[in-house]
Amino acid sequence: MTVPRSTLSNRWRILREAGVIAVRTSGKTRLVTLRKTEVDARLPHLLDAVLAEVR
Repeated sequence: MTVPRSTLSNRWRILREAGVIAVRTSGKTRLVTLRKTEVDARLPHLLDAVLAEVR
């Protein structure tokens, strides 16, 4: 599935502003990381449940 760049930018912005992800720039590349500690503090066990379903 192809998603327009504007849609992706908007989704990344929403996640960043919500504190779910952190973004840092390295040259021309943007590195996105999950802020697991913050997500676990707000929604305990959510990530564990999601990841358990994936496995």
